[in-house]
Amino acid sequence: MTRSALSPVSLLRLLAASALLVADVRAEWQSSPSAGLEVCGAVSHQYVIRGGAVSEGSGGVIVAWSDSRSGDLSPDIYAQRVLANGSLDPGWPTGGAAICTASSSQTTPVLVADGSGGAIVVWRDFRTSVTNGLDIYAHHIRADGTLDPNWPANGLPVCTQPGEQTWNLACSDGAGGAIVVWQDSRTGGTPAIYAHHVLSSGIADPIWPADGRALASPVTQRFNPSMLSDGNGGAFVFWSDKRDGAGDIFGMHVQADGSLDPAWPVNGLAICTADDYQNMSQTVSDGQGGALVSWSDLRAVSPSSPSGSGAYVQHVLATGIIDPVWPVNGRALASSPKFAADPVLAADGQGGAWVAWEDWRASPRCDVYAQHVLANGDVDPAWHPEGVAVSVAAADQGQPTIMADGGTGVFIAWHDERNGSKDIYAARLLWSGAPDPRWDVNGNQVSTAAASQEYPMLVPDGHGAAIAVWPDGRMGTFDVYAQRIQPDGVLGGALVSVGPAASSGLWLSLAQANPVRSATIELRAGAPSGEPARVELVDVSGRLLARQEVVGANGAGARIVLSPGRKLASGVYLIRLVQGHAACVRRVVLLD
Repeated sequence: MTRSALSPVSLLRLLAASALLVADVRAEWQSSPSAGLEVCGAVSHQYVIRGGAVSEGSGGVIVAWSDSRSGDLSPDIYAQRVLANGSLDPGWPTGGAAICTASSSQTTPVLVADGSGGAIVVWRDFRTSVTNGLDIYAHHIRADGTLDPNWPANGLPVCTQPGEQTWNLACSDGAGGAIVVWQDSRTGGTPAIYAHHVLSSGIADPIWPADGRALASPVTQRFNPSMLSDGNGGAFVFWSDKRDGAGDIFGMHVQADGSLDPAWPVNGLAICTADDYQNMSQTVSDGQGGALVSWSDLRAVSPSSPSGSGAYVQHVLATGIIDPVWPVNGRALASSPKFAADPVLAADGQGGAWVAWEDWRASPRCDVYAQHVLANGDVDPAWHPEGVAVSVAAADQGQPTIMADGGTGVFIAWHDERNGSKDIYAARLLWSGAPDPRWDVNGNQVSTAAASQEYPMLVPDGHGAAIAVWPDGRMGTFDVYAQRIQPDGVLGGALVSVGPAASSGLWLSLAQANPVRSATIELRAGAPSGEPARVELVDVSGRLLARQEVVGANGAGARIVLSPGRKLASGVYLIRLVQGHAACVRRVVLLD
């Protein structure tokens, strides 16, 4: 990290973030599940989808949604910033900042943090649908709630090819821009997967092909992509693929210059080609430059049991091969996997992943289950071999989402019909697979307001808690709501430290001034035993930036120097000391 001048606004934001390290922020979040924070309650519908919320780097969240205040047949894109204390940023427009108000409809916005407190918003756009079909656009909203003047008004056209461009996704390029991926039917209506690079300056990367790079020859149907930043300006992309008739899972690595990684097979790496149908992949980083991929799988369906599906995970190495120690065609998350569907992932920080899914073993009721898959491809022996029951309450629980807390556990949230309509519930599991004993059996209420609350997403606040965001129908039309969930299950509240578990004996402290203005971070760490341990630097989304293996320290603690090896954007980061299943986490503010 090299020293550079900071604007007064940037310096004030970073000093505010650093203040959170030594003092709580007085909370404005409400503690009642019948309340919650109204992010936007404008007339008509405001609808937020998965991917429509992202950490803003200081304990809050930026949310974007499709907004019908100007007419239900012509929704626009709006965004709002929620501060760490549970209030809406007073510097942003009341009711949200208008990202795009072009003619016709704009829908399904997804967000990528820009590393400076703002975000890039990517959406599907119907403004030329009569002549050109559905397109992909993007815009940049800055930390102060203003649109970046270097970007085109109403958004940058990422792809405007004829045909339909749908299923828009995006991830950071590490330099304030984004890699955008979508499903594209420009070639004879047969869907293919494309990607493009949007620069922070507000232009499409000129070294990439205009309107995007095809990730495989469009000779068959390819659909439902998922993606992950490779940490070097490119992305790993996975999709469902019908080249063999039914449906398999394939993937490709697109590099920062827009080329396809020559180490990966032409037209994609086969992740799973088992019998029958595989669909709806999800992916997270393995922390070592590769990826973990999950999907729904029908191979377990038999003529005697014609309904149901399974959930599987596979490990893809950065070199473009399947991890040879993992089972061919993936690891089943339960030994009787025919009841699982739509698995979602959270990286465990040790090369494995926590996975949650919809589970139909009590059919016709749908429950939520979870499993921990280790870096070697085995199911964690501490967890139940059929998965841990997160919620088996009456009626249906569905559409789970999952988030690691950066310390000793994982949050899972879902929409739940035990009260007669959809509400939001959440639970927390410990590393051992046991439910956190401070939480209620079958989960805690997050939102039980009237009518429907559905499709929750979880965003880390960088302090061990989760911020839940969801579309909420309590007023007769959908609005956008949010709530903070503490590690002990309490709603709202002030910011808390992500300290070690009481029994872990781990401790970690900075051995230099915080904020940090050097290229290295000096630490002191202690552990109750001499077992191997490691110190990691991660961003607030959980992406691993640096790691150092250490011998477990005793007594006063070992002095450790941690170096990211490259310039990082100014902001709040997390440092973790991990030994076995115990972890201790501290926050640090980096100034470039």
